[in-house]
Amino acid sequence: MNLPDLPADEEERVRLLHELDILDCPVEPAFDAIARLAVMLTGCPIGALSLVDSQRQWFKACMGMPARETVRSDAFCAHTILSPHVLVVEDARIDPRFRSSPLVTQAPHGRFYAGAPIVVEGRALGAVCCLDPRERVATETLRQGLQDLAAVAAQIFTERLKEVRAKARALEEMQASDERWRLALEGGGQGVWDWDSDKHGLYFSDAWKAIVGHAGNEVGTQVKEWLCRIHPDDLSHAKAKLAAHLRGETPVYAVEHRMRHKHGHDVWVLNTGKVVRRAKNGRATRMVGTMIDVTSQRHAESSLRDKRAAELAHIAKSEFLSRMSHEMRTPLNAVIGFTQLLLSRQGTPDPDEVREYAEHVLRAGEHLLALTNDVLDLQHVEEGRVELDTADVPLDSVVTQVIGLLEGAAQDRGVRFDNFVPTGIEVRADERRLRQVLMNIASNAVKFNRPAGVVRWSVELDTEQSRVRLSVEDTGSGLKPAQLERLFQPFERLGRETSTIEGTGLGLIIARSLTVAMGGSLHVASSAGVGTRVVVELAMAQQTMLPFTPEAHEHTNSAAVDTPQRPPAPIAAMTPQTVPALRMLYVEDNRINAILFEEALRLRDGVELRLAEDGAEALHQVRGWTPDVLVLDAHLPGMDGFELLERLRREPGLAEVPAFMCSADAMPDDMQRAADAGFAGYWSKPINIAKILGDLDELCARRLQS
Repeated sequence: MNLPDLPADEEERVRLLHELDILDCPVEPAFDAIARLAVMLTGCPIGALSLVDSQRQWFKACMGMPARETVRSDAFCAHTILSPHVLVVEDARIDPRFRSSPLVTQAPHGRFYAGAPIVVEGRALGAVCCLDPRERVATETLRQGLQDLAAVAAQIFTERLKEVRAKARALEEMQASDERWRLALEGGGQGVWDWDSDKHGLYFSDAWKAIVGHAGNEVGTQVKEWLCRIHPDDLSHAKAKLAAHLRGETPVYAVEHRMRHKHGHDVWVLNTGKVVRRAKNGRATRMVGTMIDVTSQRHAESSLRDKRAAELAHIAKSEFLSRMSHEMRTPLNAVIGFTQLLLSRQGTPDPDEVREYAEHVLRAGEHLLALTNDVLDLQHVEEGRVELDTADVPLDSVVTQVIGLLEGAAQDRGVRFDNFVPTGIEVRADERRLRQVLMNIASNAVKFNRPAGVVRWSVELDTEQSRVRLSVEDTGSGLKPAQLERLFQPFERLGRETSTIEGTGLGLIIARSLTVAMGGSLHVASSAGVGTRVVVELAMAQQTMLPFTPEAHEHTNSAAVDTPQRPPAPIAAMTPQTVPALRMLYVEDNRINAILFEEALRLRDGVELRLAEDGAEALHQVRGWTPDVLVLDAHLPGMDGFELLERLRREPGLAEVPAFMCSADAMPDDMQRAADAGFAGYWSKPINIAKILGDLDELCARRLQS
C-alpha cells in the first residue's frame, strides 16, 4: 500500500485535534447517530466517523465494524483529509493506494469506500465515511449525504472547541488570580491551602506551615497533615463544619479551632475556605482557603471578657450588698429601736408594752434568720452545691403536707385551698427540696391573695414527654408585665417592701433554681387584677398509674375563717411543770450567748447549768462533777467543739453522755459533720428556745423509761 502524504498543516492539524480532547473518550450518542445516518444514506453496511491522529486512525463512532482504530498507513481516511472533496474508491482491489491494506485483504474486505473530510477552522481532522465489500458507483446523493454529515460533525466539533477554549481561559484566569491571591495573602501572614481531588492531595503554603512552626519540607500533602494537628476537643466541630460546606449547606467554610504547634503548644487559628469546583453530580472536587493565626486576638478577647466579667461581678456584688444591707437594716431597726425604747423607760415598764415590743423584736429576728437562711440557700444553689436525693415522690402527699403547714396562715387571711391533685402520680424529685419549692410558691399565693381568695392546685400530664405539670393558681391582685420582668431579681418584692406582708424576695428565685436542679422547670404567668399561676414541671416517675380522671379523684382541703392574727403563745406554757433534774455543762466563749442560754433554761425547772468559756475549763469542771448533758460551741479558743467532745468522751462517766452542738454554723454540711462526730443534736444560732426545751424534755422522757 502506498503511504499517504501528510497535509501541509499536519502539525497544526494534530495540535487542534488534541486540543479538542476527544480522542479515546467514551461513546457519545450524537456521533453514533452520524455513523448510523451514513449507513442509511449510502446503503453501505459500514459507516463511521473517524479521526486521524499522527500515527493512527481512531473511530469516534462506527457502525458495522468492531474495530476502534487502525494504523494511519492503512486508513482510507488518511487520504480523505488531503482534499476538501469527497474521496471515492469504487474498487479498492485495483487501486494501488489501497489494494494491500488489511481493510481490503482481510475482514471486512472492503472494495467500495467514500468519505467526506471533517473540516474545523480550515483543518481536516477526520472524515465521515462508508465502506462496502461490494463494488459500487458513487451517486451524487451519496456524495452530498456524506458532505452534509461531515458538516454536522464539524459544527459539533467547533462548538466543542469553543467550550474547551473557554474552560482553558477560565482556568488560566483562575490560576493567575490564585497566584495573585496567594501572594497577597501570604504577604499578610495568611496561610493558603488548596485541596484538589484530581491531584489527590492538599497544598499547604509556606505561610500555613509557618503558623504551626514547620519549614516547607516538614509537612506533606495529605489531609491528615491538617486533621492530626487539630486539638482533639475541636476536631469533631471542625469536621462537621467542613462536611456541611462540602454538602453545599453553607456558603463558606469558617471555623476557629486550636492547632498543635511544632513546639508543643496550641495556637488558635481561623480557618476559612470555599468549594470552587464541583463535578456534575454535585460532589466537591476542589476547595481553597486560608488559615490565620488568631491566638493574640483570642487572648485579647479573653482578657477583655474577663475584665468585663469582673466589672459586672463588681457591679452585681455592690448591688447585692446594697440590697442586702437594706433588707438587714429594716428588721435590725426594729430590734435596736424597740430595745432602746425599753431601756429608756423610767420606772417599772408596762408589761403589755414590754410584750408588744418583744413581739416586734421577735418577728424582726425571725425575719433576719429567714433572710440569712435564704441567702445561704441561694448561694448553694447558684454554686451547684445542692445535694439531691432523687427518688419517686408521690405528688399528692407533698401537696397535702404543704397545705397542712400553711393552713393556719391561710385561715388567718381567709384564704381557701382547692386541691385537685389526684393520687397515683409520682415525680422524680428530692422530696425535701420539692416541699421547699411548693412551700415558697404556696406561701406567696396565700400572702398575696385577696380576702376570701382561693389557692387552686391542679395537675396536667404529658404522657408523650413523660412530664408532670403542677399548677398553683391564686386569685390575688396579679402582676403587670413590667413586674413580671423583675420577678426573679434578688430581694425584689415588686413594690410591697413597705407592706405588712413579710418576705425576703428570694424564695421564688430559690424555688426556680431548685426545680431546675431536679431536672424540671418553673414558669410564672400573671394578669393584673386576675391572679397569678405558677407551673412546676418535673419528670414523671415510671410507675405513675395512667390514665386517670382528675375530676374523679379530686379532694378539697379548705379553710376560711375570719379570726384576727394571734400573738405567739408564751414559751413557758409549752414546757411540762414537773420534769427530772438535769446537770448540764455549756461551753461557750461568748458571754452574751452564755447569758441568753442561761436565761432561757430558767424557763425549765430542774436544770443545774454550769458554764465554761473554753475546753480547758470544761475539762477541769468534769473531773469533779459529771454532767448529764453536754452543750458545746463549735468555735472555742484553744480547741474547737469537735476536739473537746473527743477529749470529754475519755473522761470517766462521759463516754455515752448526750452532746449537743450549739453554733452559728448552720449549713447542712456543718450539721452532718456534727452528727458524724457523735453529737446527738444540733442547735443553730440564733437559738430556738422552744426546740431546746423540747429536746431536753424528750431526753428526760428517755431517761425515765430507761
